[in-house]
Formats: sequence, C-alpha cells, structure tokens
Amino acid sequence: MLISLPTPVSLVALGLNHETAPVAVRERLALDGDGQRRGLQQLKSVPGIQGAALVSTCNRTELYCRTAPGQEQLPLDWLKELAREREVRIGAHLYRHDNDRAVRHAFRVATGLDSMVLGEPQILGQMKQAWAAAREQDSLDRTLDRLFQRSFAVAKEVREHTGLGRGAVSVAYAGIKLARQVFDDLKLRQVLVIGAGETGALFARHLRGLGVERLLIANRTYARAVDLAAELQATPVALDRIGELLPQVDVVVGAAAAQILDRPTFVQAYRGRRRRLALMLDLGVPRCLDPALADLDDVILYDVDHLRKLADDGLEQRRIAAETAEDLVSRQVEDFMRWWRSAEAVDPLVELRARNEQLREESLARALKDLERGTPAAEVMAQLAQQLTNRMQHAPTVALRTAIAHGDQAQLALLRHALGLDRRR
Repeated sequence: MLISLPTPVSLVALGLNHETAPVAVRERLALDGDGQRRGLQQLKSVPGIQGAALVSTCNRTELYCRTAPGQEQLPLDWLKELAREREVRIGAHLYRHDNDRAVRHAFRVATGLDSMVLGEPQILGQMKQAWAAAREQDSLDRTLDRLFQRSFAVAKEVREHTGLGRGAVSVAYAGIKLARQVFDDLKLRQVLVIGAGETGALFARHLRGLGVERLLIANRTYARAVDLAAELQATPVALDRIGELLPQVDVVVGAAAAQILDRPTFVQAYRGRRRRLALMLDLGVPRCLDPALADLDDVILYDVDHLRKLADDGLEQRRIAAETAEDLVSRQVEDFMRWWRSAEAVDPLVELRARNEQLREESLARALKDLERGTPAAEVMAQLAQQLTNRMQHAPTVALRTAIAHGDQAQLALLRHALGLDRRR
C-alpha cells in the first residue's frame, strides 16, 4: 500500500504578463535595477519568506518565492503594496502558480513557451539577470536557486532538441518587418534608436544586418550610446540633440524604459519645415514615445502590444515545435519535483537518525557502567534490549494512540505504512 504525501504549498510564482495585463498596467509595475534590488531586500526581511527572486521585463513582472507553510499570502501582500505605491490596480491581472505548477511556469518562461512571441530567446537572459540579482542580494534559498539553474538547463535542452528557437521571430523582428513594409528602401533611410540596452541593441543589430547605414544611437548614458555606435559603426547622439535631428529621421525606435520623446518636442522640431512620413516603433515599458504622437498626420506609431500582433512569421513552425517542448518540460518538472521532495525529506531523516543515535549512545553508556559494577552480562544485555525497545517505540505508540482516539483513519493508515505494520508476514 503506497501512501503519497502532498507537498505543502511553499513555492509560489506570482505576477502579471502580456497575456493578463495591457502595457499601461505593465509599465507602472516594471522594476528597474534599483527597484529590483530594493524589492529583494524588502522580501528578504519579511518573516515567513524564505527565498525570493524578481523577474521584471517589458512583458512581465513576476515574483518567485519560497514561503513557510501557511504563509503563501505574503508575496501577494508585497506585490499589492507595490501596486498601491505606484497607484495601479492589478487584482484583475494577476496569476499565481503553486509548487509543481510554479516549476512548470518557470520552465515555460525560460524556454520562451510563455513569451509574447513564441520561443523568443531574450527572456532567458532576463531570467539569468534576475537570478544573478537575487544571488547578489542573498535572497535565494536552495530550492529557488536550483529552480532557476534548472530552468536555464531546460531552456538549453529545448533549443537543442526542438525547433522552437529557429527563425527570427521576436517583437523586434516584427518591428523590422513593419519598417520594411512602410519603406521599400529601408537601407537608404535614416533610423534613430533611442535606448542602448538589450532591446535597443538587438533592434540596431537587426537594422545593421539589413544594411541600414544611416543609424543613430541615443541613450540616457551617452557613453553607452558611444559604445554601441562604435560596435555597429553608427552615430552616437546626445538626448538633448534629438529635436534638431528629427526632421532628417524616417524611423524612430523607442527602446528606453521612460518617456524620452513627447508630442510637443516632435511638433517643435518640424515647425516651419516640410513634414514627411515618420514611422515610430515603441518597444519600451514604460513607453518611450508619447502615445499622443499617433494623433499627428504623417506619423505611424506602434507600441509593443501592436507589434505583438505583427510578430507571426515562423510562428506555425514554432507552434509545432512547442508541442515537443511542452512534453520535455513536463518530464523536467517531474524530475525537479522528485529532487525537491527528496531534499525536503533530508532534514527529518537526519533528525531521526540523530535521535536514534543519541538513544543508542545513552543506552550503551548505561550498559557499560552496569558491566563495570559487575552486573552479569546476560542481565545487562536484557536491560539494554528492553530500554532501546521502550524508548524507540514511545513516539510511534503515542502517535498511534492519538490517531485511534480521534478516529483518524488516514493518519492511522499512514502510520501503519510508515512503521511497516501493513506488510504481510
């Protein structure tokens, strides 16, 4: 008779993403590096939270936590307080996964199965950054650390054994596709990329790969713009010069996590000058480009949610590969849960062995003293056996009597199985 013990809820994945929340909500809850560090410090100080990691990208803000049993509400309390401080309502947009479902969610996120564009690889780097930040703040416990590291291994296995990562399909690529549809001669156009971080750099590299030569890179930290421009043989631009350059720009790509270009600046730049069509692609969360720009004549503006609808090239192939990837993830979830249950069982196992070892040492010491006093060996042996028997069966006897007294048949069956009483003689 095999009795399985349910795992108490203590691993929680909680948050919102592109499926559950619009960009206007996601951008209000997004955490930059400092916000992530502060959040981890706060979570680490909460009694009942044993480990925490924060993943915050343009498409998701997620909290992974290990809690003491019965304290699963604590991560939600923290997230709601963050939303209250930022004056945004998130209740209708949240999801929560516990234990094996939390493990599955982490694996699906890392592999790109839960991404805005199926199979996109950027999220893996963002999860690695979240893991590194959590390790730096010492907010990971053993289980969360193992979960993230295992997520990276699963993502690698999925990409090696399925076609999920094949094809240039991403929000950035969808923007490139749109730009080529608007401008047949994109190579001859001038493009301004605002933001030299991961997303901006990815887009700029796509452009350079297509042969776009007139490429401008702007960034809040000018040195970073210089570095990326040097890599791509582009032109670095200071943010305060954007206005004077706009009349020569055909495509503006916003990839900074704050509004950089507003409508008044754009209108002022074109005052007294001949206007021409401008394509604006906003990849930032929070948005980098003023949404009011879309109301202007000769401006085409798409934000990340619009671009998502265009990111469909290669998706059918990836959907087929995703079925294989889902099966692989399921097997890996089972492997992780077996490890977790085994790891969780180590502590009581160590305690049991230590207690029995102590009983043995105490009984043996008493028996040796009796032998030194001249007590017959046979009598000492009988006493030793009796003492060990009585002391080792005391706790099981109390547990059995309690289960019988309360009529707890499930507990009684569990105890009989654990003590080997249901085995056939």
